[in-house]
Amino acid sequence: MPATMNGVHTPDQEFPGERLPEIMPGLVALPLSKSLALRGLLAASSLRRSIRLVSASASAWELLGDDLLAGISCAKSLGSEVFISGDCLELKPLAAPTGGVLAVGESGFVGRVAPTCAALSRAGDWAVEATGTLPGRGSPALWAALAGAGVALRRKPTWVSEVSAASGVAQVEIHDPCSSQEVSALLIALASAGGGSLLVHGEVPSRPYLEMTLEVLEAFGVNVSWSGMSCVVGPSSTAPSEPLLVEVDASAAAVALAAGCLANVQVEVPAPGVDSLQGDWRIVEHLRAFGCRVELRRGRLISCGPPLNSANLDLSAEPDLAPVLAVVAAAASMVGSGPSLLSGLGTLDGKESPRGRVLASGLSEAGFACVWSGDSLQISGQPSSLAPLLLDSFDDHRMAFAFALLGVILPNVSVSKGACIAKSWPGFWSSMGQ
Repeated sequence: MPATMNGVHTPDQEFPGERLPEIMPGLVALPLSKSLALRGLLAASSLRRSIRLVSASASAWELLGDDLLAGISCAKSLGSEVFISGDCLELKPLAAPTGGVLAVGESGFVGRVAPTCAALSRAGDWAVEATGTLPGRGSPALWAALAGAGVALRRKPTWVSEVSAASGVAQVEIHDPCSSQEVSALLIALASAGGGSLLVHGEVPSRPYLEMTLEVLEAFGVNVSWSGMSCVVGPSSTAPSEPLLVEVDASAAAVALAAGCLANVQVEVPAPGVDSLQGDWRIVEHLRAFGCRVELRRGRLISCGPPLNSANLDLSAEPDLAPVLAVVAAAASMVGSGPSLLSGLGTLDGKESPRGRVLASGLSEAGFACVWSGDSLQISGQPSSLAPLLLDSFDDHRMAFAFALLGVILPNVSVSKGACIAKSWPGFWSSMGQ
């Protein structure tokens, strides 16, 4: 098979699977931040307010990932019309429906927020259509909170499949949330219902994502007053006076920057604004902790050098970066830097796949020594073989990204079920070679 300078081969019939093309220098076309766009969409549709989402690129809304498409679908089901033109997506409220179908796809955020808002701020019965791995995933703290508030719900098998609206809910309690999305869902729903109080028992994981929700609600005039782990949520008083700027997705930017560092190629991505709400921009400091060079020039972040040393990183605030950084840690180990430790990953196995175990298994297949503890991942050692390797993504877009990056530092690595990247970055397999 013909090889590129990075050791990544073109798929053929003998060894099927997706591979990255040769990493080329220059600006990478990234998808929009689905975290920010989905919050704007679902908050506006639930609060029955208008909103305009704008991007820096006129073509950014033309190629949306599956999660964003699910968010648009649910916004329409909750009673909004959506228009896309050029660099702008505009949402306007229509008459509030009384029941319907919420096609949430495989999005954990949409699958939590849309049914919660329908149950607490709408009337009628709502069917929830989840696809992919979502029906088998869990959100027990949220379902228990809704049941405690009087919502009748069914699960199929473990994700909610039907909810019947409860009226007059003034207070909701949630115990030991497994995701910040559960708390975000309840905050948006209570604001949509005219206000109420939320009692949170236990720590909220991935706090930066919750802060993003609070910032978006503030744009709708929603006041959330915290006292310890309890808060009072006010109603919406206004629609955003200015369009909400949706920057590029920081999680996707992390993949691109890491690819550039691993290939020692100058890959560029748009730099975040000074007031960016995306916690995953911490990828810059994490890459630098491994000795990678990432520079800011003329409004762009540029990868300028490979990993040189091991690192111990706490990723509790940005667990989505763990798959990317696990491969960077493997590359650091290859230059003899010693073991690296990624910690704060207690939520990792509750995602689209059991990510901690899948990462450890994939890197172990490649010959690295990996120890997954359920909360941390230690990576060390050297690849033991350069034989062809087909790694299973488990239909998880972040696993596909990680194993594609592994193909940048090792020859003959392919990724099975690579089409799953359509969830967040449909153009991934071609974007990195532009």
